[in-house]
Amino acid sequence: MRVAIFLCATACLLIGCATNPYQQYYHPVSGISEQLLAERRVAPPTAMPELYHSSQPNIDGPATLADGFVLIGTSTFKGPSGSEDDALKQGKAVGADRVLIFSRYAGVVEKMAPRSAPGTVGHIAYGSSPSRPNSTRTIFEPTMFDRYDFAAAYFVRFKHVFGAVYRNLNLAETKRAGSVNGVTITTVVRGSQAAASGLLPGDLVTKADDEAVIDAPWLVRWIRQRYGQEITLSVIRNDRRLTIPVSVGTFD
Repeated sequence: MRVAIFLCATACLLIGCATNPYQQYYHPVSGISEQLLAERRVAPPTAMPELYHSSQPNIDGPATLADGFVLIGTSTFKGPSGSEDDALKQGKAVGADRVLIFSRYAGVVEKMAPRSAPGTVGHIAYGSSPSRPNSTRTIFEPTMFDRYDFAAAYFVRFKHVFGAVYRNLNLAETKRAGSVNGVTITTVVRGSQAAASGLLPGDLVTKADDEAVIDAPWLVRWIRQRYGQEITLSVIRNDRRLTIPVSVGTFD
């Protein structure tokens, strides 16, 4: 058994293991369970997810959310290569409808790479066994590799009852709101209840039905208790205070 493990490890060292880095470095989003995916996704997973190349993930990510998708996981790693097929395979494995991939040249790095060389009696190459006449030995020598930063984001198209993505206020926004309580709308899903009500990215939401909005988790729980009802949000937009009614939908 130990011999088999040693041989496997040696083979991986010499020729490289056929691992999928998008799978190896995959991190699911907290709170997105398999049950929630099954309940909220618009349609069952397709045979293969859509693949999109991104040059500006900070723009393309929110644009994907505005299309009605929800982020379910990410993969990030550094290396000399990352194939589209591997990204799609991981997307299919996690049930994604869309995969957004990004790569950036990160410079040249030096690594020790294996190379076969003629064997010589009585000499032992680094990391190899004693050689024999007419045999080969493995030597390790420095080799330059191009390194890239790779990232993939996996999305599922969700049903929405509200249709806005929001986060806690930052320091500048707390000064505008005059309070540490509240949230900032970052994305509004096209065709959603939030879009129909006129909510916009950048709106600061300070109250919900005259209750102070504490933070993002508080508002998630608050809206969850009001499916199928009409709510009223107090909003600050460009230093103007607005009252915006929103009809919250249901998943029925």
